[in-house]
Amino acid sequence: MATGFFGLLKDPSLVNASRQRALEMLRTTHEMFRIVVQALQEDANPPVQDKLRLLDQQVNQGQQEVRQKVFEALSLSQHKDLLAGLRLLNIVIDLERIGDYTKNLAELDALFPRELNFGEYASVVQEVIDKTGQLFTLTHTVIERGVVDDAQRGLAIYQRVSLLCDSHIRLALQYDTEHDSVPRDLVALVLLLRYMKRVAAHLKNVCSAEVNPFHRIGYRG
Repeated sequence: MATGFFGLLKDPSLVNASRQRALEMLRTTHEMFRIVVQALQEDANPPVQDKLRLLDQQVNQGQQEVRQKVFEALSLSQHKDLLAGLRLLNIVIDLERIGDYTKNLAELDALFPRELNFGEYASVVQEVIDKTGQLFTLTHTVIERGVVDDAQRGLAIYQRVSLLCDSHIRLALQYDTEHDSVPRDLVALVLLLRYMKRVAAHLKNVCSAEVNPFHRIGYRG
């Protein structure tokens, strides 16, 4: 079982403290994701934007704290932790963006207040939700334990989510009627799949930091 970048951050340094703060940010964004998925799947749920906004503020605060800790670490260590610090700064950018995209998903719940009916696409939506949830859990394991195999599994899960989202967005946009108008549920579907793909993509970026050299973070390999 190969150990990658995160597995090396076991010392009580400021850089490792930043890693722990990044874990807290990931847990918060995962909670945001669960809240918005429940709101989208249940009819007559109370609005969730205010709750998500408060959680997103915690994520933003976490990003600022990691920046400060990394800066302090680099100042004190004479750049010994430069690479680790740069990787962590990249990671918290992705985690902050996940918070933003979950808020976009919550906006869908507000824009389409009644229960959405995705019809033949319902199973695809559920698979995307389930696999993105799995990717959250796996990304947490990657940051916490630093196992390369887990990171590679995360990249593979993202590939599946990306394929599902892209292919079914194309199918939905091929919908044709006499007046060339798209039903509201298909509009919601396209937006939902697009935002889900972006959430998964930022989780993929975090996983890639475990297995890729610095200049390849965010890419498959």
